[in-house]
Amino acid sequence: MAQALEETGLRVFPNAATARSFDDKLAQARLFAAAGVPTPHSWCFLDAREAHDFADRAAYPLVFKLRGGAGSGNVRKVCSAREAHGLIRQMFGRGMRASAVGLAAAASTGRAAGYPRRSAREWAAAAGRALRRIIRPHREHGYALFQEFMPGCDHDWRVVVIGERAFAYRRSVRPDDFRASGSGLIDIPDATGIPWDIVDQAFSLSCHWGFQAMAFDFLRHPDWGLKVIEMCYVFGTVGLHMCPGYFQPDGTWVAGQFHAEELIFDDLVATLS
Repeated sequence: MAQALEETGLRVFPNAATARSFDDKLAQARLFAAAGVPTPHSWCFLDAREAHDFADRAAYPLVFKLRGGAGSGNVRKVCSAREAHGLIRQMFGRGMRASAVGLAAAASTGRAAGYPRRSAREWAAAAGRALRRIIRPHREHGYALFQEFMPGCDHDWRVVVIGERAFAYRRSVRPDDFRASGSGLIDIPDATGIPWDIVDQAFSLSCHWGFQAMAFDFLRHPDWGLKVIEMCYVFGTVGLHMCPGYFQPDGTWVAGQFHAEELIFDDLVATLS
């Protein structure tokens, strides 16, 4: 509907550019590759035989992903060819249920991120939405998506670009896990603790593709540098609300606390003048 309205000349959020790869890691992998963006190498197979051949010769561990999911949902570490073959058979057979973020995970994330202020009614509503997705999840099938495993990272960087503003913070990996997304373990540095090259890369990608608002996830390691993992225009705002300010594209720091929803709305209204 938003894209149809945009075709009539109306201003909409999200616009077609912002929404085109939403909740589709396969589309993002192809988009990153086409633009030469530094990312972990991805392999996507639409043919079961090709996928099994790859599993026989691949170097492990790998990361297996479904196309959709948030908070590290539908992402798992694959440590052997046997495990990879099993996932491939499932994806080209009965398929795999696309899980929602579990209730326990949502609760632990909320506590870590400072959500206890939510009322009982809000928690009940959130639990009901998650439960409906758990009871009636759809099945993904007909493809296999693997990604290069990047070892030695205990955190990632989330950079949220809204117009000409970039908010950044660190997210630590869950205990005994390799995933930072959805952990709720958020560290908010000041301006001097944020690597500018990460912010600059986020600005560059957002400008290149014409995004109105986008959250980018980055990994960095001394051995293999900076990598873009994923991006999504639908993002949690707890970490952003905690940020002490944002960067502008020229490196200027603007101090203060801001709400993403208001900034997105202000930018949309500004396009009407």
